[in-house]
Amino acid sequence: MDRLYHFAVLGLLLLVVSSCGFQLRGQAQLPAALQVVYIEDNTPPTAPPSPLAGALKDALEAQEVTVTSDPQEATATLVILHEEILRRTLATGPEGEVREYTLRYDISFAVNRAEGTVLIPKEDLNFSRDLLYSETQVLGRAAGEELVIRDMVADAAWTIIRRLEAAGR
Repeated sequence: MDRLYHFAVLGLLLLVVSSCGFQLRGQAQLPAALQVVYIEDNTPPTAPPSPLAGALKDALEAQEVTVTSDPQEATATLVILHEEILRRTLATGPEGEVREYTLRYDISFAVNRAEGTVLIPKEDLNFSRDLLYSETQVLGRAAGEELVIRDMVADAAWTIIRRLEAAGR
């Protein structure tokens, strides 16, 4: 009897979750204009490559989109217009030492079709995370900050993928 009750509850839970629109993140339904994409990274040649460009390449390839290095082959161009990481102090200690700060990741992007029409006009995205700073864990702070930045870059890439999916509807 208990076993039947557990299966009934599980079945009811699955019915509720599936009827509310819950869906695991998986394949996005990207428009046909995005079969072959060129990612235009506007970072200066002397600067390191954009972390967002690499994350977008991986995310698009996971959606079975071909990412090309030749803009002539592309059916669409995804342009990273702006990318910036900012640090802002939130709290200081009694002697002026930083105790808490915010990391903010700002990006702007646009997507154009090969024939020149705009699929997504310039769009700005902002991500931020608050971090605590401990003077006793300086090495941990650097590693933690790097991990948080990587997380924000991945969030940005998947937000752009979802925006591309919405533009295709």
